Amino acid sequence: MAVTRTQKEEILAELTDEFKTAGAAVFHSFIGTTVAESQTLRRGLREQGVRMIVAKKTLIQLAAKNAGLPEIPAESLTDAVAVSFAHEDELAAAQGVYKFGKDNDKVQLLGGLMDGAMVSKADINQLATLPSRDQLLGQLVSVLIGPVRGMAGIGQGIISGFVRALSEVEKKKAAEAA
Repeated sequence: MAVTRTQKEEILAELTDEFKTAGAAVFHSFIGTTVAESQTLRRGLREQGVRMIVAKKTLIQLAAKNAGLPEIPAESLTDAVAVSFAHEDELAAAQGVYKFGKDNDKVQLLGGLMDGAMVSKADINQLATLPSRDQLLGQLVSVLIGPVRGMAGIGQGIISGFVRALSEVEKKKAAEAA
């Protein structure tokens, strides 16, 4: 079914709005995937707060231009392209597509936009392999709590040493009294 002009205008407005509000946009291929695979990808991305939109390359380029973003290179928009927009966690879109692409070789990252700058295919793949935001925060907390845990261990060692010394003094006095 052909897309009418009004439908194209709606898609363009939707894409432009997403480009303006999203922290990151990731371009990825999906040609050759079944409907069930595409739905699984969409569902997985939606759970991470990512919105996936399939549109024509010209509409994607025009929407990016309307949003005041740099021109998208041709290598980022090959074949049939989908755009995944991440609003909360900027890496969620890249990580979700990358994770799905490990099991399905038809889905591959092609590039992206982060903080208004183009990101190459190699860079977006590298970013996708980083730990998630929650994992990074957990690692940071672990690093920050390490010295506190060490000080607690030192304090506990001093106290237990003092208690052992008092116990030995008590045993010695008991032996002398007997």
